[in-house]
Amino acid sequence: PGAMENAREERRKGEVPHGRRLAERMMVNGGKPGKFVVSELVRTVIAEVPESEDRLDLRPFVNQLSEEDILSIVTRCQHIRHLMLAGWLGVALKPLRSMSLAIGTELESVDLSDSPLSDQMLEVFAARLFSLHSLKLSGCHAVGNIGIRTVSDVCFETLAALDLSRCPRIDSETLGWVAGTLGYQRPGCKRLESLNISDCPKVGDAGLQALAQGCTKLRFLNLSSCEGIGDTGVVA
Repeated sequence: PGAMENAREERRKGEVPHGRRLAERMMVNGGKPGKFVVSELVRTVIAEVPESEDRLDLRPFVNQLSEEDILSIVTRCQHIRHLMLAGWLGVALKPLRSMSLAIGTELESVDLSDSPLSDQMLEVFAARLFSLHSLKLSGCHAVGNIGIRTVSDVCFETLAALDLSRCPRIDSETLGWVAGTLGYQRPGCKRLESLNISDCPKVGDAGLQALAQGCTKLRFLNLSSCEGIGDTGVVA
């Protein structure tokens, strides 16, 4: 493995960034790799992602891209480990499924905050997130117990940071799934260190008791504007 890595580094020296080479080939081929007709914006985005870069931030133009554009970018940048799609108003099941199949097993962090993500979409997308360390779903008003239960099922060995702030459907049952206190022999997210559930009015004392029982490595917990929490939950 060491020799292979050294060889890979040698090949990178003096080369044009992988993303730019790929974009140039698409322009030569008339912008038609595979079944997609690749837009100028897609070429520009890919050109700016070097092979050595493991982070793909699509937030500045996510709503200018079609589903096919986003899928085209992601499937051509399979070296990425951190994907930022916050504010994606057109989030949909099909591209999420395709992204999960293409790069899901390698992703370490994902940001889908402030998008109309549903439980069904999250279930499908999370199915292959076996390496996920950080998940941001702040402001995803349609996400609830079903979606988070799937995240807990798939990511229980790796998830360290979870942001569920401003998610009005999140409640104490949700935290039970995260902690592994609900269901039969469920492991829960034992490695969870950071959890943001601020502005989640349905979270109550039972949810904090579940976290105290199942997420013993938790170091950061944001409870701002959680009106349902009383003294019992705080003591837990």
